[in-house]
Amino acid sequence: MALRLLLTGILLLFSLFELWAQPLFKKTRYSTDQGLSHNTVLGITMDERGFLWIATLDGLNRFDGLQMKVYRPDEKDSLSLSDGFIHGIHQHESGNLWISTRDGGINIFEPVTETFKGFKPDGANLPDRQISLLYEDSKANYWVAFFGHSTGILDTEASIYYPANIVDVETERRRTSVNSFLEFANGSMLMSTLDGLFFLPKEEVRKFIEDPTSDQAIYAIPIEFSDSNPFPNTVNMKVDSKGNLWVNHVTTGLELMSPEFIPQFLKESIESGVVRNTADNLVVERDGFLISGYLSNQLLFVNLDTGEKTISKLDPGINLQGATYLYEDPKEELWVFTWGGGFYKLEQKKGITLINSLTNPDELESDFMLGFEEDERGFWIGTGAEVSFFEKSSGKIHALNDKLINTKVRGAWGLEKEALGLWIVTVERGLVFISTNELQKNSRVVARRFTSDNSFIKSKNLHTVLRDSRGWLWLGYEGDGIQIIKNPNELIAGNPLNIEELTSIKSDEDLSISSDHIRVFYEDRVGNIWIATNDKGFDKITIQDNEIESIRNFSSDPDNESSIPHNDARSIFQQSDTTFWFATYGGGIAQWNSVTDKIKRFTTKEGLPNNSTYSILGEKDSRFIWTSTNSGLARLDTETELFEVFTEEDGLQNNEFNTGAYLPLKDGRLLFGGINGFNIIDPEQLKKNDRIPPVYITRINLFDEPLSTDTSATALKNIKLPYDQNFLSFDFASLDFENPSQNQFAYKMEGVDADWVYSGNRNFAGYPNLTPGEYTFMVKASNNDGLWNEEGTSLNITIAPPWWQTAWFRFLAALVVLTGVILSVRYFSQKKLREQIRKMEIENKLRNERERISRDLHDHVGSQLANIMSGLALADKYNQIDNKEKSSSLMSSLKGDAEVTIKQLRETIWALNQSELDLETFKDHIQNYFKSQTAFAESMAFNYEISGNQKTKLSSTQALNLFRIIQEASQNTLKYAEAENIDIKLCQEKEILSVIIKDDGSFKGSKSSFNGGYGFGNMKKRAQELGGEISVETDNGTEIFVKVPL
Repeated sequence: MALRLLLTGILLLFSLFELWAQPLFKKTRYSTDQGLSHNTVLGITMDERGFLWIATLDGLNRFDGLQMKVYRPDEKDSLSLSDGFIHGIHQHESGNLWISTRDGGINIFEPVTETFKGFKPDGANLPDRQISLLYEDSKANYWVAFFGHSTGILDTEASIYYPANIVDVETERRRTSVNSFLEFANGSMLMSTLDGLFFLPKEEVRKFIEDPTSDQAIYAIPIEFSDSNPFPNTVNMKVDSKGNLWVNHVTTGLELMSPEFIPQFLKESIESGVVRNTADNLVVERDGFLISGYLSNQLLFVNLDTGEKTISKLDPGINLQGATYLYEDPKEELWVFTWGGGFYKLEQKKGITLINSLTNPDELESDFMLGFEEDERGFWIGTGAEVSFFEKSSGKIHALNDKLINTKVRGAWGLEKEALGLWIVTVERGLVFISTNELQKNSRVVARRFTSDNSFIKSKNLHTVLRDSRGWLWLGYEGDGIQIIKNPNELIAGNPLNIEELTSIKSDEDLSISSDHIRVFYEDRVGNIWIATNDKGFDKITIQDNEIESIRNFSSDPDNESSIPHNDARSIFQQSDTTFWFATYGGGIAQWNSVTDKIKRFTTKEGLPNNSTYSILGEKDSRFIWTSTNSGLARLDTETELFEVFTEEDGLQNNEFNTGAYLPLKDGRLLFGGINGFNIIDPEQLKKNDRIPPVYITRINLFDEPLSTDTSATALKNIKLPYDQNFLSFDFASLDFENPSQNQFAYKMEGVDADWVYSGNRNFAGYPNLTPGEYTFMVKASNNDGLWNEEGTSLNITIAPPWWQTAWFRFLAALVVLTGVILSVRYFSQKKLREQIRKMEIENKLRNERERISRDLHDHVGSQLANIMSGLALADKYNQIDNKEKSSSLMSSLKGDAEVTIKQLRETIWALNQSELDLETFKDHIQNYFKSQTAFAESMAFNYEISGNQKTKLSSTQALNLFRIIQEASQNTLKYAEAENIDIKLCQEKEILSVIIKDDGSFKGSKSSFNGGYGFGNMKKRAQELGGEISVETDNGTEIFVKVPL
């Protein structure tokens, strides 16, 4: 830590120019804006799984290319970090991470449980100092250096630290502050310290390792670096591929150690080979350069051949004064971490060459590119100031004006090289032609200029030229349409020309083009000529038998998504027999299928870096096309429809390119020019990412909150949740950091998804309301170049059913239902049997009642009728003897007997007509009866009440007997009680019917006399016939209780 603080503020006065030959890197910055816990980064390590771990001043970060997960100390959690100030991270062979902190000692992080254990037990003998180095040697010994205190070995099993008593053999002083080790194959070691370099002979190293418990002296030999600086403050060391020893000084960076200062014993150690270097991933060798971090957000490049140093600023917009460090991960990818600026991913780009006035000084008058044309020895370059020639054999650029003797070319809109020679469309100065013979001269080249003043040229607005496969010369003007010279050879010979013109003026006889503003010509595979116009899109000129057959326009229609996206046309390219591509300025690019006549647009929504495009070119692999834009170059994989974008950080001349400045070379390379020179792109040299990315589930959410488990989501294989915790979502990662935003994902939940869901670069998925059952969530992913890890990863999920859906509950429920069915069947069977028995009893009672009624009719009504007949016969005798008084009295008596007989007969008939009736109907019959009886209606008030179920059924026998009891009781009340009110209550409770007849009169006699009367005897007899009982109370009026079973 103190070493890094010491570096802060020190500036190196190196030249700031960059050699284009040194490795070029695309730099991607990550900071707190991307979720980093702090912008001061003190260490980076990639673990064995592929996650990147970042140590900062405020916490530990795990990075998967898209998301950061931050770990900080938590006082409430004993398994969290002991200190948030992280010095460094070391990958232990066990898979755990060893985290060195400023004030909390060493923490051991367990990735499976994501918990921390403080490595500071009692008796460990760890100094209370900052850790400056944690290093595992080739024999699995763990060396720990404590700043300003000691360096020693940590016994990880016994949890004990053994300091080494390292003594300077010359001064007898103890050496403490070790910054790095070089371990050699012969067992010796070289240390870099704040006080210079020290060599540990193999005997001294062995002596300490074999007996670390003793305090015996371990003698170190000081190594002088140079006469002027014998013992510099050194950060680390590197032995390059040529066996040279480089020492990284605090103040001057990497310095080559002169062989004359390397003693023989150190030479022998170096020659034995380096087996471990604590700085091996901090200083790397690439393409003949050593690269390391330096100061102020910069990288240091050292040319191994010349020793020349150059520096490259990581980000011109960020000015930092702290140290900058390089880290090479196990996949040989480079990272840079800084003091205050976060960290960077460096992506080396090969196959991109930059040519401009800086790379080729004094060879280009202008870096503003307008066109290219190839010939056998190289290619011609048209700029805003001149025309030059790039010679492939030497890489030199030669100005054409240096050779011309009769004219000069000041700016070129377009170039066309053909067998006759080179055609140059100049800026407002006509058309220049140089024959092939003249071009082969080294000097005194003669050119011919054709202008509107001396030739067929229509105006100074000539903009583009093309010599097609028929030999026709096409000239396009900005505002004056097209001229077609069908015999250009005659032009050179000075003979008459066959010229045809095309304009936008429509006539009945001639074909017309859509616009007179011509920008580019293009000839397709069958000889048709395409025109890109400034304002009307594209025209296709179909030619048959050397005659223009038709002209079709492709223009933009705002209401038609199947039209080209913009009318400012810039470039045409035929990818296959049926597929054409259009580049527009403002609308992106478009693909046209000549068979289906369908147009598909590609804009920034699909990944194009900018909708202002200038060109479209193919490469040898016909699957890919390139387009230049105002935001760099874009390479489109037309099968996956994914763009790969290249910017100035990748080595481009600038992010802005120019119209017309593009050309495919015959060897497969591509030229693209812009405002600051041009690039030679070699697609075959562009690095192809062939790494299959590890795939991990990084987070499991339950109702959008992290699922609490004892195992990390990255290691979890099975989870079981209750039925009401079934709203799950997942984050996942593809651990490839080369343009990670282009990594692709697919996921599938077996049991829900019928097929894989391809989510593009979206790295999360959600599944709400999972029903109870067994599921498997699977994820697979690709890297940025579309290479898939088909195996991926998976997670088994069990959603337990609620208790009422469990097997045991269903068994019990089925058992209960079965028991219920059996009991129900038994119950209803018995009920039906009881009803049948009751019906039979009722029928039997009804039959008995009918027999009894028949007997009553026979005995009572019959005798009454017989008595009436006898009385009528006697009355007839009285009439014969003229005894009218007796006859009248007898007839009056007989009339009363007849009326009584009729009433009894009607009541009997009513009972016979009822098989059964409910209590409500029975009450209504009683009420109607008493209303029809004048004596009752005028003497007393009747009150009726029913309690219980009014639909309770009575048989005809029950109804008749109860009616007779009520009738008899009411007759007695009328005759003997002098009552004003009588209450009749029908109370049904369970299987018992109670009938209560109560009056408010006074009975003339005792209760015993009432019970002994003839009328009560009849009532009692009727109650007994119904299987019931009857009782009477006469204390407060007369109250008769009748209870009968139903």
